[in-house]
Amino acid sequence: MASLINNLNDAILTIDEVGVILSANDTVEKIFQYKPAELINKNISMLMPEPYRTMHHKYLSAYLQTGKAKIIGIGRELPAIRRNETQFPMELSLSEVTRNGKRIFIGIIRDISERKDAATQIYQLAYYDQITQLPNRQLFEKELLKLISKSNITDSSMYISMIDIDRFSQINLTFSKAAGDYVLNMISQRINAILPEHIKLYRNTADTFFLLNHSPILKLPLQNPVSFEQLQLKIQQTLADKLAINEQYYSLTVSIASVLVDSVHLSSPKLISLLEHVISDIKNKGGNKAQIVGENELISFNRKAEIESEMKRGIKHQEFYIQLQPQFNAQQQIVASEVLLRWRSQKFGQVGPDEFIPIAENSALILQLGQFVIKQACKTIAEQKALGNTCRLSVNISTKQLAQTNFCADLINVVNEWQIEPCQLMLEITETTLISDIELIKQRMYELSNDGFLFSIDDFGTGYSSLSYLKELPINELKIDRYFINEITSSVENVPIVNAVIQIAQALNVTTVAEGIETKQQFDYLITKGCNLIQGYYLSKPLDMDDWLVLQDPVVLTGST
Repeated sequence: MASLINNLNDAILTIDEVGVILSANDTVEKIFQYKPAELINKNISMLMPEPYRTMHHKYLSAYLQTGKAKIIGIGRELPAIRRNETQFPMELSLSEVTRNGKRIFIGIIRDISERKDAATQIYQLAYYDQITQLPNRQLFEKELLKLISKSNITDSSMYISMIDIDRFSQINLTFSKAAGDYVLNMISQRINAILPEHIKLYRNTADTFFLLNHSPILKLPLQNPVSFEQLQLKIQQTLADKLAINEQYYSLTVSIASVLVDSVHLSSPKLISLLEHVISDIKNKGGNKAQIVGENELISFNRKAEIESEMKRGIKHQEFYIQLQPQFNAQQQIVASEVLLRWRSQKFGQVGPDEFIPIAENSALILQLGQFVIKQACKTIAEQKALGNTCRLSVNISTKQLAQTNFCADLINVVNEWQIEPCQLMLEITETTLISDIELIKQRMYELSNDGFLFSIDDFGTGYSSLSYLKELPINELKIDRYFINEITSSVENVPIVNAVIQIAQALNVTTVAEGIETKQQFDYLITKGCNLIQGYYLSKPLDMDDWLVLQDPVVLTGST
């Protein structure tokens, strides 16, 4: 029996009524680093860290007087201390027996260090970002929910913020992902260095962070956001200080959205959605701005939520349709057309694509709408083929579509279903999409290019892409963004940019398309400079299908650039 007890993984000790150790098995040496003989006649408190060591006699005396204890007969986790003064967590099971009229306590002790370490590692993986070591979004959501509940009880409120690093993808693209990770660490260190103790920084995803005020402020008749605005300004200033990346100096700008939780009365998920909405709006206007969410932003957010809800209903009730905008060559002949998605909502009437498409792209709805556009384009090409006409149509492809593992296979299936040639589809990808995940996009582009599909880079000149990547990608067309076209005949600044894009396209041996052409002067200038195709209201607005069909001519449609 003694051999069995000594070979257990648990330490077993017996102590008397005043805490003196009467016996100990051999396992105590493995756990506490004391030989059993060294513990006999010593007080059990020597194995306890403070304050348990000092309080032990008091607890034991109280139990002997009252018969009440929180530990007898109940397993409990407690800290213990080894001979070398290192603390460790133990699991203690304590029972009481009577021997010769005296109380004897039997303690079974298990070292649970490995179990606790494993639990800590699991917690770290679940709730902390592995790049910056900051708490992650999961922990942010958990603590936000807890603080919202607390503020409701204590009649207090708090600010939360989202910080988005402007054009962060450019760093990964220009340098490397390792450089991007380094920058994320530097960002977190710089922000943490200026934060008050009660405000905590969290890593969200990619290039965004959260701030959460862990000391809710008392509600006042009028909340004064000045101090939080000052904090936002300090964050912008500290990140604007130049950062060395691969011996190059780089200055960061950020977009920040903050909201006083009590002012909007939203659930935790909707608060995050509100901040994401405001950040998206800031970035669409150029970024590098800090904003406290007010009534206008809340109205805009609610409108977005309504639009998204109505879009789901609109898809189900077939409220979406396409228009086509022709693209003309120098002889003003139609060579191709772009397929444009439109929505006539039963509730809102005609909703502009500038409003509903960004909302769709921030949700899964873009997948359904994108598939609808592709099918409509293939159907139109097939119908023209049946009439003896050859046409090429451009369709916009979103990041979410390209990220789908089955996107390429699904696209090929639709093309085969309508029995058209892949080269009759020009897939338009924005520069922003291109740099969002360059390796994935590159892989998809080559896969589809090998099957015969064509690619156009839309809004070229606005997304900060590297020219080296353009050389590596299977690109057939560059579209000059309308932003550079608007004032081409009056703005000295835009002229060299437009000229450069045309020259880049010529160097890459790809077609150039200028969109947003509204005047003869713009048309003449671009054609003179060598732009291949023109798209815009000067020659044709986007057309409903019936009007577009009127313009189709077999002779014209076989024309080339």
